[in-house]
Amino acid sequence: MGHQGDLVRRWGLLLAATALAGVLLAGTALAAPDQPPSHKRAHKDKPPVVRTSALASTGDPARRVLVKLAHPDRPLSQSIDLASLGLREVGAIPQLHVLKLEADPALSVERLAAAVRALSAYPDILWAEREGTLSLERVPDDEYYPEEWWPAAANLPAAWDTTTGSADVVIAIIDTGITENVEDFAGGIVKPYSIAYHSAEWPAWEDIVGHGTAVAGVAAAEGDNGVGIAGAAWAPSIMPVHVSDTEETAYSVLAEGITYAVDNGADVINISMGKHEDVGIIHDAVDYAVDNGVTVVASAGNEGDGVGVTYPAAYPEVIAVGATNVSNRRASFSCTGQELDLVGPGTNILTWWTDNTSYWLESVDGTSFSSPVVAGVAALMLSENPRLTPAQVQEVLRTTARDLGTTGWDSEYGAGLVDAARAVSEAATVIPDRFVDVGLDYPYRVAIDGMADAELITGYPEHKFRPDNPVWRAQFAKMIDGALSLRPTEAMTSPFTDLGPDDPESLYPHEYVAAAYASGITQGLSPTIFGPFTDISRAQVVTMAVRALQNLRPGSLTSPPSDYAGSVPAFSPVHSPNMRLAEYNGLLDGLVGLGPSWDAWASASRGEVAQMLWNIYQRGML
Repeated sequence: MGHQGDLVRRWGLLLAATALAGVLLAGTALAAPDQPPSHKRAHKDKPPVVRTSALASTGDPARRVLVKLAHPDRPLSQSIDLASLGLREVGAIPQLHVLKLEADPALSVERLAAAVRALSAYPDILWAEREGTLSLERVPDDEYYPEEWWPAAANLPAAWDTTTGSADVVIAIIDTGITENVEDFAGGIVKPYSIAYHSAEWPAWEDIVGHGTAVAGVAAAEGDNGVGIAGAAWAPSIMPVHVSDTEETAYSVLAEGITYAVDNGADVINISMGKHEDVGIIHDAVDYAVDNGVTVVASAGNEGDGVGVTYPAAYPEVIAVGATNVSNRRASFSCTGQELDLVGPGTNILTWWTDNTSYWLESVDGTSFSSPVVAGVAALMLSENPRLTPAQVQEVLRTTARDLGTTGWDSEYGAGLVDAARAVSEAATVIPDRFVDVGLDYPYRVAIDGMADAELITGYPEHKFRPDNPVWRAQFAKMIDGALSLRPTEAMTSPFTDLGPDDPESLYPHEYVAAAYASGITQGLSPTIFGPFTDISRAQVVTMAVRALQNLRPGSLTSPPSDYAGSVPAFSPVHSPNMRLAEYNGLLDGLVGLGPSWDAWASASRGEVAQMLWNIYQRGML
């Protein structure tokens, strides 16, 4: 944990004295015969401003999309059916070859995101992006903000122009608890709990040491509220997880604190404690957090150079934070080592402190307080892009840090000093990993994420998609039903006798298969056999997709010319014509290995099916 600075400022008494002086001065001012003149000059009334319909608002920027045309002289409507994507053209900036599009009011946020991705894939569009807004620069009015040197060092004021955080993002402070009376925490505390006393009731989680309150103040003291200080993030919710009434805690208690935070909705966990020893139970708890999408930030330690970064900060999954001073040099106490990710301000940090009877503002030093600076920045990043994975948060923080010391990464500063504005800006552009098993380099990543954004496919528990798993015939029936917005009901039946007992609590597989059969998408393996739990082949997927479009979207497919052979040699009188038709219309674009050696009879993977459905969706056929 951190240590207190040499200069201790106990503002509690000073605040009381100032308040009394203010009352006396106010009384004196009221008794004085002459009041100071107004600062206004040549004041004149003006009529109230009334906006007319001609000056009506241009609508909600969050519902607009901007696209840059590759061929500005060619109407976009010639190549793209905007209506099928839920968009319409509402304006243009001709000098920049940019069109303004507006989303249908009924279009969900997920489908709007998918529409932007679909537009980005068209060759006639150079780029497509969501409309956004710029804010006037904000300087918080907190009474003691002028004494906080570190927000400027971390480039936080520029980040606050974009976001001051969201209450939907929860920072768990696993520490000595928190003092709820502090005005800067008012209304922001959620699901407090004491692991040490196994209780969520106050005062079990009340901080009597000061450390947890100080850490919380750095990470998330409410800014611009006229009192106290401003933390790194002003709006996120704070989850105090009390693990000790001293500066030590047991391994298992910390591990329980981590699992409690994960299970109760934390998005970021700050751990401002450590030990120079790899502890299995703590590593397992950290893995549990990261596997469940929770970002973990920890202090690197206060023992100085040459002893290495402490655990849990030293674990590769954890963002390890060292400390800098007011000169942006490494604080003498800050640990160094190969595991260091970056550094943050960690000396002379003004924050709240407490004991068993009172609370006050105090200047403190330690990596305990550089860690919550970064945790707060991580919360700002997640406020802008809630689906960032812990690995992406860590990578963005490292790549946007301000390089200090030796050029590039070094063991004293890691990647450099946290740069909140750059981190928030970069975070907004990152395409998040919706599924932990679909990485950045996976060939069907865009298709899988796009279809999931459009709510047309779903994954498995623990944020997995299992993209290389084969698809059962029943699973594909459900996927194509969803993609085509078919709505199976309990009343639907099919002639297939091999679907097993019909679960009255579920529509799968009976009613999904029945909906596909009723729409002519599937004919089964025979008049009475469907083969629901057998793998579906690539050829069968293509044929069922073609049938679906021909039956439900007439005219959406264009017949290829007679001399068009396609990439896959003829292999079946039933499936080969559908394969040619599908490839000619772009339904097979992006499939890995498509060509003469592509095995059409091989089992289709979930990734391949997502790619084919995505191709159909992009072309406005769904």
